[in-house]
Amino acid sequence: MGIEDTYVAYCFDQALLEYVFRLRKGEKTLNDKPKKKKIRNSMEENTGMKLLMNLQKN
Repeated sequence: MGIEDTYVAYCFDQALLEYVFRLRKGEKTLNDKPKKKKIRNSMEENTGMKLLMNLQKN
């Protein structure tokens, strides 16, 4: 391994160590954020879009 590879491995190891340390302290990870409500965009679920599509068919 070259100097660059050793440095990258060291930085990666330090980042993982910091991550584990923060988890043990009880800090939340980035994935623990509350999920946003998904916007329904399908025609089957959108009653206004259903009405428009039915009007266009007639």
